[in-house]
Amino acid sequence: MTQTQADADNAPVGQELDAAMYINNDPFEQIIFARVFNAIGCYDTTPLTLRVLNTPMPNENATPFALCDDNSDGLQIFDLSTQVVNILGGLDPATHSVVWFSSLASAEAGTPAIATPSAYTSNTATVFAVVTDTTQPTTTATFCSNIATLSLVVNPLPTPVQPAEYELCDDLESGSDTDEFASFDLRSRDDEITGGNDDWAVSYHLTQGDADAGAPALPDVYQNTVMANQTIFARVENIVTSCFETTTLTLVVNPLPSPTTIVAVEECDTMANDGDVDNDGDAVFDLTGQVTADIINGETFMSLTFHETLASAELGSPSIATPAAYETVSRTIFVRATDTDPATATQCYRVIELELTVQPAPVLPAVIPDLTSCDDNEDGQALFDLTQNDAIVLGTQTTADVTLTYHETLASAEAMVGSVSDMPTF
Repeated sequence: MTQTQADADNAPVGQELDAAMYINNDPFEQIIFARVFNAIGCYDTTPLTLRVLNTPMPNENATPFALCDDNSDGLQIFDLSTQVVNILGGLDPATHSVVWFSSLASAEAGTPAIATPSAYTSNTATVFAVVTDTTQPTTTATFCSNIATLSLVVNPLPTPVQPAEYELCDDLESGSDTDEFASFDLRSRDDEITGGNDDWAVSYHLTQGDADAGAPALPDVYQNTVMANQTIFARVENIVTSCFETTTLTLVVNPLPSPTTIVAVEECDTMANDGDVDNDGDAVFDLTGQVTADIINGETFMSLTFHETLASAELGSPSIATPAAYETVSRTIFVRATDTDPATATQCYRVIELELTVQPAPVLPAVIPDLTSCDDNEDGQALFDLTQNDAIVLGTQTTADVTLTYHETLASAEAMVGSVSDMPTF
């Protein structure tokens, strides 16, 4: 082998090329000459074209092909044909072929190739792509190729926590607190659903289809559109892998109690009521017993507390410490009716007003003159005109303001029973 025709013809000593390890001098294409001769010195020559073909340079840092493990078996079906551009990098897919192999050894040997690259079942693994330039000028049909790797990743799905029912009390934001609609702060459920995983993002949706598609999402503050009880759907997405899972969230609107507003409760400003002097301005009220029964009015799962201000009633504290013996002047107090149904967790409440009225006691004279009558038949009895002292007993008070009755005993007078009915002749 020689570099020139002349050297091939003349066969100068020392100009022969190293046939086993020759590096071409001209880039890409060079012609050398072969001299063939026999034992008696006869020879002939022929040119030999050396061509250096480019080796394809596929993407050495191909983006991993990641899919989500939709059935939690660690496997997924990969369509490797979608990764041709990723593997080729800047190479022209019209002039380069890609053949996929499951191991480096099979890629180097060229067999066996992955039979169905468009539906290749795998766990997290590496596959190998043999990239070949199919348009190189060659007379031997030997094309240059190179091997690139592609990481296949099967990402696990998030595992959201099934949240408890989200219960609220009926509110006025919808215009009524008896329509079984309320405004729910959906973001308040995020931590419960994600278990505090910061890599998971939650969105809320009206239907399962919306949750699967990721849109449209419900607003963060959402008013239920189905009365009392509505199920919505939460999509939990891994912000790193984009894999997602869904779960449900039940929205529950609990009704408020329905306490009955009753007429003013009245007590007399008497010593018998509170142990103080008559008409000192206050009285003792028993807010338990009949008052409580009238307000509850037969409704189940309702408890009452009594408060001196609206603010304390809304807060639930402080309450009147001694509702069975509450001493006060005439005033308005506030009753907080709270739902005690063990099937609910909200303890919904409603506040109503209760009027307490201290009625002044009738004023009696310190001394009432005795009535005397003659015993006409000496039987120890006589007729008495009890009305003789009415004017003295009433004083400035009128029968329009007070009722005057007479009783034979203090007990019947205090109990307002057993009045003497035969006035004026008793």
